[in-house]
Amino acid sequence: AERGLKDCQAWIFKYDRQHSRLSIEARNAETGNRSFSQLAHRLANE
Repeated sequence: AERGLKDCQAWIFKYDRQHSRLSIEARNAETGNRSFSQLAHRLANE
């Protein structure tokens, strides 16, 4: 992982009781990183 990514991304690991699984949410400091958030979320849910 690149350092720049680490600085602008706040990773939140949470257990989704409704779906009984662990999910990852990426809170973006930049709205332009929305696609990355969606990608990370999709990968986390595979």
